[in-house]
Amino acid sequence: MTSITSQSKVIELVTEYGNRIWTDDNYRKRSMANAQRFADYSNYGQLPLTKFSPLHIINYQNHLRKSVSGSTVNRHSVTISSIFKFAYEMRLIKMPIPIKWMPEGKPRTFVFDDKTIVAMIAYLRKRGDDWMADMICVGANTGMRLGEVLKIGTEAELIKDKSGLKFVYLPETKNGDSRIIPLNKPAYDSVKQLQQSVGMFTPRKFRDRWALLKSHLRLGSGATYHALRHTAATRLVDKTNADALQVAAILGHRSIKTTKRYVHPDKAVLHNIVSSAAIS
Repeated sequence: MTSITSQSKVIELVTEYGNRIWTDDNYRKRSMANAQRFADYSNYGQLPLTKFSPLHIINYQNHLRKSVSGSTVNRHSVTISSIFKFAYEMRLIKMPIPIKWMPEGKPRTFVFDDKTIVAMIAYLRKRGDDWMADMICVGANTGMRLGEVLKIGTEAELIKDKSGLKFVYLPETKNGDSRIIPLNKPAYDSVKQLQQSVGMFTPRKFRDRWALLKSHLRLGSGATYHALRHTAATRLVDKTNADALQVAAILGHRSIKTTKRYVHPDKAVLHNIVSSAAIS
């Protein structure tokens, strides 16, 4: 017989019934992580299901929006909505909690220039937050997602092939595929350091440091960690002339259409290309 009641906590509910709330294995895994992040905010993890109000959800959405895009906030909101809808259907709460969705606006196109990346890393190393500096270095050089970088030292494995080339192996990524990510020297050195720093970097600590970083360098609202993924893709095209298929393989995209949203060529680079093909 279940021990879940109207006085149960969010994590107790999803632990007991997560497989009923989210039937897809991969989607459930991401949703459970979102639920844990929701519970970790303020004292939400200690509140009974019946004590939540729309204002709790709005406060959490505003907290998330400080570090992620509106679309990401909405993905977390879908998780929250599913939890309270299930609680209502099970008659644990009297009414489902209405969710107000965040405006998503245009797709995120923020790209860090090289000078800003160097400044970010230098600021964090000066503070003694080397683990965070290494996370930024890995993101800018590989385009790895934050969730993937957080797996370094646990699920993500550092490997070498017979010729000595270095890679990170991810057994499972956002789309459910495994992925092998090539590492240049800065990225390899940072991955090695992160392997030795397991436990020092947590999602909550990361968010606190990122807020400090944005404030110190006066970075705009689009300056999220995910923007490093756009940055890596753009640098691969601008600096190495990598084609869309190659960039897609590095980022782990199944479709080149997705990759095109991540590449924002520098206007000067495009001008140089046209100039080099001049004819009269």
